[in-house]
Amino acid sequence: MRLRHVMTALAVMAAVAPPAGAGELQYGKAGVPSNLPDLGPAGNGRRLFLKLNCYLCHGGDAAGGTGPNIQGAIIDDVFEATQEGEPYSGMPSFKKWTTYADVQNLTAYLDSIGTKKEPTWFDWWVPYPKQ
Repeated sequence: MRLRHVMTALAVMAAVAPPAGAGELQYGKAGVPSNLPDLGPAGNGRRLFLKLNCYLCHGGDAAGGTGPNIQGAIIDDVFEATQEGEPYSGMPSFKKWTTYADVQNLTAYLDSIGTKKEPTWFDWWVPYPKQ
């Protein structure tokens, strides 16, 4: 009896269409979407800032915490920090997980902080986040 209810619930869930605008996301390991839509440089940079947990050390607004203030950081510094890390300060290298385009997007996000163009949502995995 219980198995029939489970099977019915699974069939109903499979028949339900994704919400409008959700797109066809592809999920990688651990259920993380691997093909999220483009949100522009600052939006993609915000997504990366959240996804890599940069806010844990640099603060939610990148103004500093246990890590330094990185608001408005220049691309050369962002590239060096993300690719090489700072082993003595605890900053890990993200070379395996980032590209130069990611560094450009992250720099665009850091440059947008405090302006009207700053994205402020928190759920990096949401395909179309709301401000």
